[in-house]
Amino acid sequence: MFLFPYLTAFALFVSGIRSEPTVVTSIRNTDVFRVDVGEYGMYRTVQALNITCDVSELPIDGIVVLLYQGEPVQRTQVPPGVPTLLLFSFLVPTDLPDRSRFTCRLLISLAADLRRGGLEYVMEDSVRVVTWPDRSRCFSDIGSSGTPRETALITCTKASTPGENIGFGWRGFTDQLRWNVDGWAYVQTEIPLAEAMSGALVCFDPVSSQMVCRLPNPTVIPDPSVSIDPPNDFVSDAEKMEFTCTSDPSSRMRWVVYGDHGDILDASLATFVVPESDLQIAITNNEGTSRIRIVGRTLIFLNIHTVVCAIGDRGFFRIAISRKAGGETTTLGITNSQSTQDPLGGGGGGGGGGGGGPSITGDASTTVYIVVIVVLVILVLGLLVACVLLYSRVKRPVTESPRPGGTGHYATYQTSTPGSPTYMDINEPSRVPGAANKGNDYTTRTDAHGYEMPEV
Repeated sequence: MFLFPYLTAFALFVSGIRSEPTVVTSIRNTDVFRVDVGEYGMYRTVQALNITCDVSELPIDGIVVLLYQGEPVQRTQVPPGVPTLLLFSFLVPTDLPDRSRFTCRLLISLAADLRRGGLEYVMEDSVRVVTWPDRSRCFSDIGSSGTPRETALITCTKASTPGENIGFGWRGFTDQLRWNVDGWAYVQTEIPLAEAMSGALVCFDPVSSQMVCRLPNPTVIPDPSVSIDPPNDFVSDAEKMEFTCTSDPSSRMRWVVYGDHGDILDASLATFVVPESDLQIAITNNEGTSRIRIVGRTLIFLNIHTVVCAIGDRGFFRIAISRKAGGETTTLGITNSQSTQDPLGGGGGGGGGGGGGPSITGDASTTVYIVVIVVLVILVLGLLVACVLLYSRVKRPVTESPRPGGTGHYATYQTSTPGSPTYMDINEPSRVPGAANKGNDYTTRTDAHGYEMPEV
């Protein structure tokens, strides 16, 4: 039972099968660039922003609202089931403030059909947009730090005129993408952080023999970490619970909140809503930090005992776990690295901020993988054996014999009355109107006791 939260969270995360409703905000312009998790940059020549709200795992109809600086500007209804990508066009005002915030807010109200109870679910995901001064610059899409399993997309910009040949680029790279938009030229290439050069990356203009800009190599963090606050000893019988999750480097986070009925963030939470429930769940994601807030007088009935924060979008999987008063907190990392730490034992707080608990890496990862694979293999083999046995029982051997008084054949199958076969004309053409020569006519007859046999 101790491993249940670990194995469940790991299996759901790596398989991509998570059922809590989710929304992710992004900006998709050719002249607007991601410069870190949850942060974008652009010049003031940009006139409109293409903002997307990526919605998935809706159990019922939901409403998506686009907010600018906290104020709603557009809204639309989203159907359940199929993931939906909403595109909002936002005209950039001349007085756009620096570090403007854009938010996709997902609103869902779940009400049990046969109960008076219900639930309100709100998830917000925000990004910042930074306005650049009119000068050349170099930047990376992952910010100033990353993991050795990531590839950074680095960009160099320089003022240009329409139709001008773009001759500058990143020194030492041959595969580079170049384009020109609204008076600015852009050059991009990719660099695996595991192969990153020492020193700075240089964008150079061979025509003028001058450096356009310089980008320090992103700092490589070999062992990412995630932490949760409060780390443990939270009270589950209060009317309000709040947790904050942070990571290094910044990542997108997912939550799992275990109560007596399992993960309460599962879309099937409507099953667990008690009569006259007033439960409200709010998740807010901002630039690598995530907060979850659960409020309601009926919160006590859920008996929340374990809260998990998980990251996995930067080449590593990490979770931080917080337990209610009387338990402990553990940070679990599943990587390919080696560790000599006891997978479940105490001893230090290695592997990143999970509130001082042990870090599980390497050997624990191998153990988890082996256990999961073995269980899956056993289940598949058992299912195959069951199918074969069921097939052999249901599908009896068919024997063909000359049909009495004719040239056709009939097939014998065991019926409810032993010794009484049903005849199937397999050589005669179908007598269904308009279906001649399209198949054989299987007719139903009665057995020796006068019982009508079902059509085959």
